[in-house]
Amino acid sequence: MAKRRKLYKRILVGVDFSDGSRCALEQALATARLHGAEVEAVYVAESFEPALPFLKANLRAVDRLQRAERKRASHELATFVAEIDDAVETRVLFGVPHRALLEHAAKTRADLVVVSNRGNYFTERFGIGTTAEKVVRDSRIPVLLVPAPAQPSRKSR
Repeated sequence: MAKRRKLYKRILVGVDFSDGSRCALEQALATARLHGAEVEAVYVAESFEPALPFLKANLRAVDRLQRAERKRASHELATFVAEIDDAVETRVLFGVPHRALLEHAAKTRADLVVVSNRGNYFTERFGIGTTAEKVVRDSRIPVLLVPAPAQPSRKSR
């Protein structure tokens, strides 16, 4: 019998600290166990843009803000991931979430991207231009879209 090729070697999961991204990470880990793949959890923070980019003071201020945000987000991501599985690699990126996630997937040669269908952002709560929809639309590699846990209805509260 011929040896089967691993379908997935590297799985990238987008995390925004929501219950949905917790489900996505759990699904990525289950898939990784089946295929012997490694998992990297990625959080994408908004980039800071200097108001006056030609002033060195503004550039230094933006650099300080990004370093502080990277430190805060790295700690939050490590804590979030450790609650599920502390063997997962983590990375904090800056930029537009779907673009940064897909660029990182290409750069690291990920075989699969896992995201939740619902995240933390205000517009996503209304289904307007979700990050997940953009990842699915623009990805050149397979995407696993994981349903977020059902939200309790207003009547049941």
